[in-house]
Amino acid sequence: MTTLVLAAPTVQIGSASGGTPGPLVATPNALPAAETSIAANAGFSFPNNGAVILRVVTGTVVGTLTFLLQKTTEGQTPAGFVVSGSLVASTGYLWGPFSPSDFNDVNGLFQATWTGFTGGSVGVYVLPSNVFGK
Repeated sequence: MTTLVLAAPTVQIGSASGGTPGPLVATPNALPAAETSIAANAGFSFPNNGAVILRVVTGTVVGTLTFLLQKTTEGQTPAGFVVSGSLVASTGYLWGPFSPSDFNDVNGLFQATWTGFTGGSVGVYVLPSNVFGK
């Protein structure tokens, strides 16, 4: 099986104009019901600059979702970070931001594996610069 490669995120979490997110935002971005279908892919990757939020919408059957650590400790790469123990079917989840030094591979991509799921989708968003500090 192949890995789904997602494009770098362009939609900001928060206001459509990139203003301060929060309850007083006049024009917030609405998240879609689902993003890119994971389909028969074994996982996904995306460019990670440290300001990316990952959204996963589970399908009808929940399997195992693992975020792969890339940083070595004493010359060894630690086991992946399994996040699916408490996931519920047909539910949306947000994770991030992710440390590039811990999660990015040599190409600057965050990598995750996705096994045993039926349906589901994945999408990435970027934190507004005024929140992230850039």
